[in-house]
Amino acid sequence: MDIFDLTQVKFDDFAKWLVEFDTEGLKFIIVEDFRLFPNKAKAQSGSDFQSVQCIGMIKFWAQGKNIPVIMQMSSILPIAERQAGIKMPKDHSESHKIAALLHIRFWQIQKGLVPSILQLKAERAMKKEA
Repeated sequence: MDIFDLTQVKFDDFAKWLVEFDTEGLKFIIVEDFRLFPNKAKAQSGSDFQSVQCIGMIKFWAQGKNIPVIMQMSSILPIAERQAGIKMPKDHSESHKIAALLHIRFWQIQKGLVPSILQLKAERAMKKEA
């Protein structure tokens, strides 16, 4: 399974980028879902919710191309970090591409398409014992 693009696109450029995106070989899209939790609502006051707008654009675009969209909550990221052995950068502005990679890796591990770090370590340990 190829990971096509880990590009980070500015919000103002996103719609144009999406329309120009080459869908050849694209079987599905994994998107981090968004929920506004009560404890975060005040901090989001006045927000134009760019993440939600992007999710809507992706869903609309994908539906028109018959491409399934797989939604995953951000709460999987700590699990995905441990499973993949990949850490999120401390700098939030640099974290979006890694979050995307972690969402992909989480899905792949859950589907049994790639092993987790723990599975790899167990396999190596068994080979050493043999």
